[in-house]
Amino acid sequence: MLTYDTNNVPIAVPGMSLTFQTSGVEINRPNGTRAAVYGWDEITSVSGIEQSEAPDGRTAIVMEIASGSKDHHFIVPTQEPESLISQIATLAPLCQAKKNKRGKGTANKISPVSIGIALVLVAAIVAILLLISAGVLHF
Repeated sequence: MLTYDTNNVPIAVPGMSLTFQTSGVEINRPNGTRAAVYGWDEITSVSGIEQSEAPDGRTAIVMEIASGSKDHHFIVPTQEPESLISQIATLAPLCQAKKNKRGKGTANKISPVSIGIALVLVAAIVAILLLISAGVLHF
């Protein structure tokens, strides 16, 4: 996770993890305890911003989850940055639909099955990436 000190200098907080659930996104500390939980109705956007480099030198992407006035940035190690950015992009319409529904009710209906498939897919990708980054899985 990326955060900022009092001088607005970026600081990497290693070991944080994300869990995508049907109800929203859970952010966990390195010891496994919850740092925050955001329901899909609170999330205004999810995006894979750009390809980057993890602190240990591996290829990664910067992922942003915006919730109200807070933007959370995560460095997610991946061997296929374009693919992961594309997978994360599947969440963007879901968040926009929720936002529109709260605002003017102009959102198109998204089937619960589509939402479930997208969440399972993203959760599986994030889990695999975390296992790879932890050295549990090797390719």
